[in-house]
Amino acid sequence: MSEESQVGQDQVVGSELIPADVMAEADRINAGIANLKNTIVAPIRNDGQYEASGANFRDLGKLGNTVERLRKEVKAPYLEKGKRIDQFFNTIKTAITSARNQYNREMVAWQNHKAEQRRKEQARLQAEADERRRREEERARKEREKAEGYRQQGRWEMASKAEGRAEAREEKADMTVAPTIAEDAPKAEGTTIVKTWKGQITDEGKFVEHMAKEGRFEFLKPDTSAWNRQAKVVKRALTVPGGRIYCEQAMRNTR
Repeated sequence: MSEESQVGQDQVVGSELIPADVMAEADRINAGIANLKNTIVAPIRNDGQYEASGANFRDLGKLGNTVERLRKEVKAPYLEKGKRIDQFFNTIKTAITSARNQYNREMVAWQNHKAEQRRKEQARLQAEADERRRREEERARKEREKAEGYRQQGRWEMASKAEGRAEAREEKADMTVAPTIAEDAPKAEGTTIVKTWKGQITDEGKFVEHMAKEGRFEFLKPDTSAWNRQAKVVKRALTVPGGRIYCEQAMRNTR
């Protein structure tokens, strides 16, 4: 497409948006541009041509400033309308974000509640298993004491039976383990929980001093981004002088 036809097409499109008086001014500017382009001297051969070219060059600059002023004047009401449109929809989006944040807090809290319930139940089962194991080990110890007593009495058959019972008790103790509670995180269709491990520097002085003592010289310049990268490697809650690693949880749509 030629430059002239492109300009013509742009003017047709622009005429739907640009006021008539501005279009008239644009026509005068285009005519001036055409006239100034037609008077370009190439190559310049004397000082008079140079001076005239300079005047035309300045005039083109002034036309450019006029065009920029007109552009801003015409565009201003559309920009204002755009701002008002954005404000209208942003108000709705803010309400959505606020509501989602409330849901997020409650759903994450429930996730954590259920995880804590599982942890406590697992700890209870482990404590019961430990107690059963302790009792079996104690019974095995007593059986071995009996076996020793029988041997001292020369009652070898009784000693052998006591040793057998002791071994059975020890084997039972070794096999006594707590059942593992299966992961039972709550599910909501179309959502998932995203866990992000983050690092936070709470006291730069203490943080640097601690890292220097630990020989972690890469952290001698407090750098939250580097500490965040470390958090993604560690992936567990951790507190050090002047800093911490923690897990931030948030709900996300999966579709």
